[in-house]
Amino acid sequence: MTGAMSRMLPWIRLLPCAALFAGLFEVLGMPAGLLLGPLLAAVLFAWRGGALRLPSWLAMAAQAMIGLMIARSLTLPALTRVAQAPWMFLGTTIAIVVAATCLGAIAARMRVLPGTAAIWGLMPGAATAMVLMARDEDADWQLVAVMAYLRVILVAGIASILALSFSAHSGGSAVGGGAPGGAWFPDLQPRRLCETVVIALIGVWGARRLGVPAAPLLGPMFLGALATGAGLAQPQLPGWLLGGAYLFTGMRIGLGFTPPVIATARKAAPALLAAVGALIAFCGACGFLIAHVFDVDPLTAYLATSPGGADFAAVIATTTDVDVSFVMSMQVTRLLAVIVVGPWLARMVARYVGTAELGS
Repeated sequence: MTGAMSRMLPWIRLLPCAALFAGLFEVLGMPAGLLLGPLLAAVLFAWRGGALRLPSWLAMAAQAMIGLMIARSLTLPALTRVAQAPWMFLGTTIAIVVAATCLGAIAARMRVLPGTAAIWGLMPGAATAMVLMARDEDADWQLVAVMAYLRVILVAGIASILALSFSAHSGGSAVGGGAPGGAWFPDLQPRRLCETVVIALIGVWGARRLGVPAAPLLGPMFLGALATGAGLAQPQLPGWLLGGAYLFTGMRIGLGFTPPVIATARKAAPALLAAVGALIAFCGACGFLIAHVFDVDPLTAYLATSPGGADFAAVIATTTDVDVSFVMSMQVTRLLAVIVVGPWLARMVARYVGTAELGS
């Protein structure tokens, strides 16, 4: 077998399975099926010993497209909602970040995972950024990824159940099974497609030059929001492009669940699930309060407060019948807070846990 063929063989094995799982999840009406299906296929592939690494340029391109999709929600009306009730958005954000920090400290003291992995893994709202920061801090970033993306899987699974439940009770359609972005193959507008590519490239390059965490996601997101809000550009994101971004993003996450990582996580499975479950339950309680006090529908409130991350909340929100602008206003508020204070909090708690262990 030639070298080129041996390099292509893992892709030949994984891609059809990822596409099959994505199609099955879409037929079942699961939110974000185009992301969760490939994620599950990649987890099974890696767990069975499959060795494959997504090219960095492809992973960055997929994140950039999701960043541009989130930028659509960062409109003036969405920002106005935050300004109209800042104490609600900021109060919820502070409560969730504090709860995540406390749970991370408890899990680290109980040595649920080696070192400070539990602290970084429970930081909500910026899974990719926390994984990168954990690697910079010499924490076990692969285990951080397990915790972060376990949250994503659980949050998405609960969202699917809630969406299907609301759909059944209302007799309507709470789950979207159509193409992401509106249509799979819309009439292409070359200028808008060029704007998409230019904003993605400049956004990634600029954010990396500035040292922004998760630059491939956040750079295009903020630049796209500014360019669109100022009327300078109108990026086009056809369904086939966003669908590809979902597929490769799901595969990138799933391929990180290698046998050694799963073996380590399996030993701590009960405590790991308890810590992640406690964080999801706390965020769910915050969503419950928001739904009742501010007359927001429960699924919107759940997604707005869920600790799965802004990028994944965006994917799920755009495939369900929810108030997308409210969800993204809350998620982006928390994302910014986590990026600004998350590293400082994680380092402070890590030093505290390390000092406490030395003193005991």
